[in-house]
Parts: sequence; C-alpha cells; structure tokens
Amino acid sequence: MTDDRPSLDELRSALDEISAQVDYIRAHGGGAFCAPDVKSQVLQSAACHLIIQFQAVLEDLPAGFPATNADLPFVAVRGMRNRLAHGYGDVDSVLLWNTIDEDLPLFIAELKRRLG
Repeated sequence: MTDDRPSLDELRSALDEISAQVDYIRAHGGGAFCAPDVKSQVLQSAACHLIIQFQAVLEDLPAGFPATNADLPFVAVRGMRNRLAHGYGDVDSVLLWNTIDEDLPLFIAELKRRLG
C-alpha cells in the first residue's frame, strides 16, 4: 500500500491559496461579514468552505505531524468543520469572523513555519 499524501510543496501551496482567500474575506471587514445581507451571506459561505478545505489539508499532513504538534488546535478545527458541514445554516457569524480574522491566519502561519 502506498501513501498518496501530497508533497510538502503541495501542502504549502494549498495553505498559500487558503491564506489568499482568507485575506480577501478579511479585507471586507467584520461589519460587512456579519451584516444581515446577501454580501455577508456570500462571505460567510466562502469562509465555511475555507474551514472545510483547511480541515482537508490538515488530514493530508505527514503521518505523525499532528501528534508531534499537539499544541496546535487540530481538534478545534475538526469540530468547527463538522459543525459547519452539518449545521445546516446554524452558523454564528461573529465566531466565524473571529476564526477567519484571527485564528486561521495564525494557525496557517504556524503550520507553514513548522512544515519548513
């Protein structure tokens, strides 16, 4: 059986793409993100997709990486991904904004640093 995980370069590239999309969402600001209108719904949908995509990248990390980096919030990301994927529209926009604006950029930067 072979390990079909992406290379480190592919993982870094995927993280760069997610970072660019996070930056795009963040550029609209928290007010636009949490407003009760269609634009905010689109931004929130994009943010939900990014969290789900980010969890998929985490699943492709080298074997043992999460265990040797247990100080990182892998469990929290999986939990949020599951909530977003199965919550059927029950999304706390402020929590999602805080995740996109603060937590996700820091986590991605730290992952990239540790991956080398």
